Amino acid sequence: MFETSRDILNIVLAVSIGAVAFFICWFMFYLVMSFRNVYKVTREIRETLGEVKNTVLAFKDKVKEAAAFFVMATDGFKRVMDYIKDKGEKKEKKKKGGKGDEE
Repeated sequence: MFETSRDILNIVLAVSIGAVAFFICWFMFYLVMSFRNVYKVTREIRETLGEVKNTVLAFKDKVKEAAAFFVMATDGFKRVMDYIKDKGEKKEKKKKGGKGDEE
């Protein structure tokens, strides 16, 4: 089988090169899998940030709508209060005017 020491050297070199090739392939596989995981994580982060952005925009729209409603409600409340105030002043004028005529 082994005639000279050169044959043993060639077999050892072949096994060593095979082992190095195996470990390089193994390293490359794990490197590629790590890059793939990084890609997945960044994609999930982008999706999450997109959802957060959409949520913030929806909240912003809701706040704008609520602010518009609040402005309308305060304007309506102001009008009602002015109406009540005017009504009260008219009643007081009537009472004062009516009492003054009787005396």
